[in-house]
Amino acid sequence: GGSRKGAMEAGFVGSDGIVDGFVHVLHSDGADATMTHIQKEFPIVIGRATRVVNITTPYFAPDEGAIQALVVAASRGVQVNILTAGFMGDNLISSWAAQYAYTRLLHQPGIRIHELLHVALHSKTTVIDDRYASIGSNNLDTISWGYNTETKIVTYDS
Repeated sequence: GGSRKGAMEAGFVGSDGIVDGFVHVLHSDGADATMTHIQKEFPIVIGRATRVVNITTPYFAPDEGAIQALVVAASRGVQVNILTAGFMGDNLISSWAAQYAYTRLLHQPGIRIHELLHVALHSKTTVIDDRYASIGSNNLDTISWGYNTETKIVTYDS
């Protein structure tokens, strides 16, 4: 593997000498970049989906690029499932931002949005086609992508 500012990578080599997967650590310091590593990666991996995208995030207020990536994936026949927190009285602005994003996605065939009610949701995960998985500190919102310091681990089984 190699490393550079914002990313570290390690490959898994099978007995035949072929790399059959990797672990990648993405780190973004929102104050240090106009478009973070985590933000850049999202539309790329969504664009490679062929069957299903499962996203879990408590705060869902994606930017235009993320919305477009989800809409295009669904238009290609990819099932997009999003699990997010329901109405959160402690953070009305986040709830309203999520509702705005919903209006762009709810009428798209192939996109399902589920709200978890009456229970705190803190998980931030993405699983694509049972081959790509990520878990980390970043929400799917512009604050995480543009302002916060965030880290996530990505695994990919080729």
